[in-house]
Amino acid sequence: MALTSTTMRALYNANGVTTVFAIPGTIIESDSTEILVYTRDESTTPATELLKVEGALQAYTLTGASPPTTPFDTDVTFNTAPASGLKVLVIRQVARTQSIDLNSNSEVIAGTTIETALDRVTAITQQLQEQIDRAPKFQITSSKTAIPLPEPSASLLLQWNAAATGVENGVSSATIAGYATNASTSETNAATSATNAATSATNAATSASTATTQASNASTSATNAAASATALGAPAQANKVMAGPASGADATATFRLLVGADLPNPSAAALGGVQSKDAVSNQFLTSISTSGVPASAQPSASDLSNGVTGSGAVVLATTPTLVTPVLGAATGTSLSVSGQLTSTVTTGTAPLVVSSTTLVANLKSATAGNADTVTTNANLTGDITSSGNATTYAGTVALNKGGTGQVTKAAAFDALQPMTTGGDIIYGGASGVATRLANGNSGQVLTSGGTTVAPTWTTVAGASTTSIRLNTGNGFGSTNTKIRRFTNVTSTTGSDITYTDSAANGASFTINTSGLYSFTYADEGNTGAPHLGISFNSSELTTDLYAITVASRLVISNFGNGNERGSVSWTGYLAAESVIRPHTNSGTAGFITSPATASFTAAGPL
Repeated sequence: MALTSTTMRALYNANGVTTVFAIPGTIIESDSTEILVYTRDESTTPATELLKVEGALQAYTLTGASPPTTPFDTDVTFNTAPASGLKVLVIRQVARTQSIDLNSNSEVIAGTTIETALDRVTAITQQLQEQIDRAPKFQITSSKTAIPLPEPSASLLLQWNAAATGVENGVSSATIAGYATNASTSETNAATSATNAATSATNAATSASTATTQASNASTSATNAAASATALGAPAQANKVMAGPASGADATATFRLLVGADLPNPSAAALGGVQSKDAVSNQFLTSISTSGVPASAQPSASDLSNGVTGSGAVVLATTPTLVTPVLGAATGTSLSVSGQLTSTVTTGTAPLVVSSTTLVANLKSATAGNADTVTTNANLTGDITSSGNATTYAGTVALNKGGTGQVTKAAAFDALQPMTTGGDIIYGGASGVATRLANGNSGQVLTSGGTTVAPTWTTVAGASTTSIRLNTGNGFGSTNTKIRRFTNVTSTTGSDITYTDSAANGASFTINTSGLYSFTYADEGNTGAPHLGISFNSSELTTDLYAITVASRLVISNFGNGNERGSVSWTGYLAAESVIRPHTNSGTAGFITSPATASFTAAGPL
């Protein structure tokens, strides 16, 4: 029979009731065709897939017609209906073997035999296409081919390398989760800001509405007042009120001026009318009676806000004359006297403290036996000199006396600072003690260690990446026979990698700065099954790459056959003084001597 349908799989939604699910497409031969049944639970993360087992005592059986009727088995019948929410996949698989012998002794080959063979080939092609359709692929116009995958590394995600020539292990899933958390926090903060802005807008609208309502009420009150005046039959008059008569019997209200009788008497809890009072020199109002009569009097000392002590006339602020005053703790900035200040304090706290940035002379003590005269320069710009029991200091103050031992600003600072070499800087060490930090390398930046950790000089990743590109093979080292040489240096930048080409030793790349580096080596085989790769600090330079110490082999690739091209790439951390080489297994025996396709690229720190 012809195989005209490409359908070989069907995906059903289980409902907890249905037990029979149709087999898709056509079964070619019952003995070479296998029906696979899966259930998929998408309520878990990741989704859970289970391969079900056929059998009466297992998950399901195949039911329907049997050979030679076509098609053969037509349905998958579950012993128990799959639970609602599960997906059921039924897929046809044909064995990828050839069981028909066209060279048998039979003189006639039945058409059905050839038809079956072709159907099987078509079915195998369909199931391979179904697998390819579920695989990620480049677009048809892409030039990318032979993209290798790195070795698995726990918790790291795959990403394209910087040159977009291969896939490498990138950041961890925990780092991505951190990015997601930060993004979620930013989103929450933005939503909160939007809510606050909406609240502010609502409050502003409410305030505007309230103001509109109050204006409307005022307008209504004015309208009502005008209406009331009109209703009373008389126009409103300026500075008058509508009221009954000022005295006598009740009468019709008219517009008139207010009189005293219209106002109530004032009290502690209510407003009222107050009589006028003539001003009296040097007096101020002291009270108002409940009948609205004010009283006045000249103030006494007890009326002052800060009270009064002593007796006699009140002293004003400007140049007063004080007679035997008793002073408390001085809080002013200066005190001027025309005579001497005399203290009767004999022991304890000093009665007079002088703080001055200029010379203070003739401070005298009346007690015999002490220094009669003390002269000091409080800003210490000169020598400190005293007489009597005091010690005299002349010249500079030494470090152990709290000074610097120097006479100039620059020398005084140099005596205290911990720096020893040009380019040093000072930072706060343990408990904030001034500490020296030696100068870093060219191009490095000062990086904080956080909290109380000392700062350090660090190299900014990618700030000055070195790149070296070589092409066209130039044979191999005459001594190091497994190490490739190159003819052309197409580009070179930076100084973090030193490239050396030696007729005896081959090509080598020495790392000058610790960091993250990337290397790519491409070559063209000649015969056999050549291997190429990259070695690291290897001393086995005449040994096949696959046979050197594993720790010295960064990456290796097998062409499979001669006359093919291949390449390898490696990215990782390297310490300064590491040596990298393009390493092979057979040298000139397995590789073309000078292929234009041979190349080597080194870059870093990344």
